[in-house]
Amino acid sequence: MNEYEVTVLLASSSEKTREAVSRELVQKGFSVAGEVKTAGEARQFMEYSAAELVILDLPLKDSPGLEPAYDLGENEFTQVLVLAKNDVYDDNSAALAAKGILSVRKPMERRYFDGVLDIVRANAVKLCRVREQVDNLNFKLEEQHLCDRAKLMLMEKYSMSEQAAHRYIEKTAMDTCRRRREVAERIIEQLSQK
Repeated sequence: MNEYEVTVLLASSSEKTREAVSRELVQKGFSVAGEVKTAGEARQFMEYSAAELVILDLPLKDSPGLEPAYDLGENEFTQVLVLAKNDVYDDNSAALAAKGILSVRKPMERRYFDGVLDIVRANAVKLCRVREQVDNLNFKLEEQHLCDRAKLMLMEKYSMSEQAAHRYIEKTAMDTCRRRREVAERIIEQLSQK
């Protein structure tokens, strides 16, 4: 299968539901990273592991409301899917959607659930790309911060102008076939010792 494998945390007080949903997820090519019974266990799991999708079969024994969905939905790279009884779904689906949380009525039709899983997979692929872009931007910002710090140290230590310090870092990076980041880190290290 050439599809993107989404990692899932499944939280349900019902063993029967955990087994059925887990089986369906595996058949659809999802990777079930964990199965838990309570909201507390779900929070603990997400604190130490990463799942791209959290499926919450509400209510959970230790948290009868929607708080687990809102709490776990705070992570911008984790999708949350709430399985809710008709009355809970009717009263809360719009509020959940406003927070970026998917919800499905239970009992649910398999084809409807399959469609939701297809949407989740498509979103996971997009979120993965966004995460890569964010990581790349953070790397570049950190590199720029290091270069600015190295420039400032060069300016203070050797009375260089900003342009001269910038040129020095750029030229050293080109001449030594190293990244500007490495050059800046080395300058910071050397000038901090003096």
